[in-house]
This record gives sequence, C-alpha cells and structure tokens, in this order.
Amino acid sequence: MVLALAIVLLINPSAFAWNNHHGITLRIIRAMPKTSFERLDRLARQAGFPGASALAGPAVDEPDGGMDQNLDASLDPPGDRKYMGGEKGPNSQGFRHMYFAGWQIQSPLVTFQFPPRALGQAPLRVQKTAELAKKLLQKPATFGEGMKQLSWALHYLEDLGNPYHSSQIPTLRMVPWQALWTWPPQKAFEDLVSQSSRVISNYHRAFENYIEVRMNYAFTELPDCLKHPTRHSKTAAAYTGGLPQELALRLNSDSRALAPALGRASINLFGEWLKLRDIDLAEGRGKINYEDLARRPDLNSQRMDLEKTACIALANTSAASVRLILWAFEE
Repeated sequence: MVLALAIVLLINPSAFAWNNHHGITLRIIRAMPKTSFERLDRLARQAGFPGASALAGPAVDEPDGGMDQNLDASLDPPGDRKYMGGEKGPNSQGFRHMYFAGWQIQSPLVTFQFPPRALGQAPLRVQKTAELAKKLLQKPATFGEGMKQLSWALHYLEDLGNPYHSSQIPTLRMVPWQALWTWPPQKAFEDLVSQSSRVISNYHRAFENYIEVRMNYAFTELPDCLKHPTRHSKTAAAYTGGLPQELALRLNSDSRALAPALGRASINLFGEWLKLRDIDLAEGRGKINYEDLARRPDLNSQRMDLEKTACIALANTSAASVRLILWAFEE
C-alpha cells in the first residue's frame, strides 16, 4: 500500500479529456428542450451570432489551447499541480480541468488517491466562468463575451464528465507491476512510476480517440447518449437546480463512480499491449485502428462493455451541460 501511494503521488495524468468539445457541445445544444433552444437561438441571432450553435464555436475548445498552462504559483495556493500534471508544460493545465474529490473510507478502492484531500479547480472554474457569463449575457453590448465565457464553462463541465478526469488511477490493473523487476533494484521504483504514468496515459488517450471516431462516423448510438441522456443514465434526470459548482460536483461524483468499470473495459477492448514498454501513444509510438475496433465481430462483448460505461458518462455530461446553459439564461 505504501508503494501504491507513492506511485499515485508521482504519476503525471493527462490534462486533456474529450478530444472534440465542439462535436459534443453541438449535440448537447441540439438536445435542449425545444422552447429553450428556440429562445437561445433567437437571442444569439439578435446579437449577430449564427444561432445557438455559437456556443459550440472555437471558444469551447480554447481552455485546451494554453490559457491554463504554465500559470503562476499564486493561482494554485494548495499546490495541486504537482499531483495533477506538473507545474510546466501542456499537462500543467490539469488542475483546472480535473477534480479528485478525496479519499473516502466507505469506498477505499474506488476513491483511492494521494494526497487524500480534494484536488483540482475544475468545479470552481465552472462556477466562475458561468457566473460571469450569466452577468454578461444580460446586456446586448456584452452578449458576445458572455457566450465565450459560457463556452468555457461548458468545457470545464464536460471535462468532469470524463471518468479519466475524476480518478488518479481508474484501476490498478493499469499499473505495470513487472517494472519492479528493473535492474538494479534501486531504479525499480523510479521505473514503475514512469511506466505507470505512460500506461495510464495510453489508455486515457485511446479512450478519447475511440469515442471521437465512434461519434464522427456514427458506428453506434453513442451520439444518442447526448441527445436523450435519460435513456442511458439513471442519474441524468437529477441534474436540476443548484449553482454551477454544485452541478459540477454532482457530475464529478457520478463520473468518479464510473472510473473502475471504464478502466477495466479500456484494458479489455484496447488490449494489454498498451502496457508494453515501447508503446507511448502520446509520442507516436504505437497505433490503434479505431475503425477496426469499432467493427470486429470478435470484440462485440468488449466493445459493448466500454460503450455502456461511455454512454452513461456522455449522458450525464449532456444532462449537466443542458442544465448549465439553462441556468445561464435564466432571468
């Protein structure tokens, strides 16, 4: 257990959640209640935008473009970054795009993390950007800036819907324990930490790429998870009321509960080979034919397991996002 704690302490998680926030957000907007969509569409057009779809414009992907990277230490008083991607480089944005709610004794394995306190600012980012958006959307002169801030809020909220952004280690099956046989023995622990970070990143990246391909090519009903969330998630109907931060924490909690199942399903579908020492998807070492994975008859069971969990995550993301949009435009 001490060794596992140390591994978690040093693992460098990926700071990127869904590959295509534009595609997800566009489908979410179209899933809004008709009267709400029409009102939003009318207000956007009156302000000179092409309609409600403007919320799914370039701004929704901007938080991944560098604005949250390499920030001053004063913006991270608790020092969360060293546990959530580091203080420099692309993954230094992780503390604003993830949230680990803290270790809970009633669920010691599902919530396992170190340090045991809550880590990350994503729910706070949802609150701050949504609050500002709501204020700016009240006046025609600032409506455009309000749309941008709301797009940012949707980005941070959608990130919390990805189980890989709610758990440091989705499953201990992703830890390549064979690295402990590294020689000489004093380098074994360092190698285990490094290899664990790479392996978890491989599965994280594979999951995101697979979901993007599935949605773009409509091989399955994954988009339906966004259009009709209550068909796929038992908790989707509960995303009502409350402030944006409360909404974000509720989504994060549901997402965290899905992490172990998604971790296991990721290994079963993408294979154990992503643990091999020379495979690093982030560095271009190793390729996955996602379209092949989406079609192979021999992978039907594995595919169904992963997509079942992914659908719940996407449904929750959609339901929470619709509620956030409605909150921002409430009078």
